[in-house]
Amino acid sequence: MAAPLARMSVWPVTGRTLSTAAALCRRAAPLGPLPNDQFRGKDLESLKKYRSFIKYYRQADQENKKTNWWRTYRQFLYPSKGEGVQKVDIGFPRVSSSVAEGLKAQKEVLKANHKNPELEKASRQRTLRIPLDEVRAEWERTSGPSHIQRVAEHYGVYQDLFGEATFVPRVTLRVQYNTEEDAVMPVYNGNLVTPKEAAATPEVSFEAEGNQVFSGDEVCHYFPAFPAKGTGYHMKEPIFDHQFPPVYHTPQVKFPHLQPLRYLDRYRDSDEPTYGIY
Repeated sequence: MAAPLARMSVWPVTGRTLSTAAALCRRAAPLGPLPNDQFRGKDLESLKKYRSFIKYYRQADQENKKTNWWRTYRQFLYPSKGEGVQKVDIGFPRVSSSVAEGLKAQKEVLKANHKNPELEKASRQRTLRIPLDEVRAEWERTSGPSHIQRVAEHYGVYQDLFGEATFVPRVTLRVQYNTEEDAVMPVYNGNLVTPKEAAATPEVSFEAEGNQVFSGDEVCHYFPAFPAKGTGYHMKEPIFDHQFPPVYHTPQVKFPHLQPLRYLDRYRDSDEPTYGIY
């Protein structure tokens, strides 16, 4: 049983008067086992090893799904944001595809590779060449969008830009900077681009119908990065945002009569303006 704690503080005052204050509190027992309590007092070398990342990932996923009595670091920083908040999907709809057909196609490819003697010979002699372009294209078509979404969720991209909204990047966006005449700096998921390389306007392309990036109206010109000295690395995330046709705005009236004071209030769905009127 935990013993009560007594605290006493002495406040310096003028004269001979001495002022004291004491407070009693009781340290209650924890509501459950503490984190990593099962490893307390044990030799780390004698513990069971995972020996595989898949086993570790499964165990970590099971522990993550459990409801603990203590607060996590994220819950401590953001107490008002619960873990069960349902996020709004603002992205393009997912193209439905049969999972069974995809697994069947993968099994057929594996069977064909196992029966290929030339492939086995090249693998045994360490002369096998893997087409990385085809591998990346397959990754972008299957599991790449969900992987990119998880990375963006981890680094708080959706939280900083869209709040409680999220989306799966369905359109492959390619961005590169022309550093020299014969050299370019492509933008990947986490590579380092210096401010000098990112000074010029990048070339943007995406796999969609039309692919006419520079045929529309320029809302804001390219603003290069200029990180202040000593601030470390800065994260930049290019986002392809599909814009619907803009709403028509009537020409501005010089002396509006009985119209909302704020310009945006004139185009609200509600007839009740947030500020006064003329």
